[in-house]
Amino acid sequence: APRGMLEPWSLQQNWLKKRIARWLYQDRDLKCAAALHATAESEADQFRKLGFKNPVIISPNGVNVPKCLEPRNTPNTQKRILFVSRMHPKKGVLELVEAWNRLKLTTHNSQLTNWICELVYTINGDFEREYESKVKACVNELGLQDQFIFTGPLNDDEKWKAYARADLFLLPTYSENFGIVVAEALWAGVPVITTKGTPWYGLEGYTDSQLKAINSKRKCGWWIDIGIDPLAVALDSAMKLSDAERHEMGSRGRKLVEEKYTWDAVVKVMVKGYEEILNGRA
Repeated sequence: APRGMLEPWSLQQNWLKKRIARWLYQDRDLKCAAALHATAESEADQFRKLGFKNPVIISPNGVNVPKCLEPRNTPNTQKRILFVSRMHPKKGVLELVEAWNRLKLTTHNSQLTNWICELVYTINGDFEREYESKVKACVNELGLQDQFIFTGPLNDDEKWKAYARADLFLLPTYSENFGIVVAEALWAGVPVITTKGTPWYGLEGYTDSQLKAINSKRKCGWWIDIGIDPLAVALDSAMKLSDAERHEMGSRGRKLVEEKYTWDAVVKVMVKGYEEILNGRA
């Protein structure tokens, strides 16, 4: 289960060391595997692009959800966008700040002043601590201190409270093999903006893996190109929706997670995959 480590963005980090390791032993180990586990079809496609011909089990991550969730906040004048992830350049936090500022400078969206962005994140090591300092410095330089809240890490109970008080969830990442926080936000009934660095094309209402058919009745978010401009456009669109429209999108997202990303659904796919491999039918 490569868990996203064979995605293009990941392979580009420390690329020389990884290329040497792949040549020495890693590709051989992977080719000898009875099967590879992908959490999305896009990850399975990447296996094929790298030349791996193994059977592939495509099964998403299951979502660990609480027994109950605090009631959604009643509509009020202040709206909240939530980010939950690591504080890492891969997650696009600086791009989020730049997009927010661009929206502030280039539009007459009076609603922008009613929004704040809460950043819930973990820090692993000095590199990510330095990145946090860069993000905070950027927020200060652009005069956005009143619109960004640096919450930092939360335990599981407090994290779900953060989802409950959010009106919109945002993950402007460069690369994810799945993106469990997207599924968590959807289960909490929060519409999501994320990038095509994730496999979450279903946010737009796509109904098949070839992206040929769209069912707008299933739309529960925005699946956008990576970059500051697309992010600013999506933010502007999401902010201009009414509370009722965002609530309706969130309800559709909850149904999507219940259909495809509960542990019961995931287990059935994994068990079937194991059985096929053991019986030589893969």
